Amino acid sequence: MRQALQAEQKKKDMENKISNLKAQTRELEEQVEELENKIGDMEVKDKEQQEADRQAHKNNVEQQKRTNQILKEELEKLLQGPQQGKK
Repeated sequence: MRQALQAEQKKKDMENKISNLKAQTRELEEQVEELENKIGDMEVKDKEQQEADRQAHKNNVEQQKRTNQILKEELEKLLQGPQQGKK
């Protein structure tokens, strides 16, 4: 009789342990899903930021090229101006 009671107690303990492990598994799966969603969001934001940075850099380079061209043209005019006057 005692062995039967012990076996029954062990069975209940194991069922409780299984139940607890299943609950922990569900919690961990929810955490995994939550973290995967965060990773996905971070990847999207990072991609958007990279594109914005790339576009800002492109605009900056283009602006500097225009400025350099204007300055080059002005310098060439200044360098050519006195030569024409001497002729």
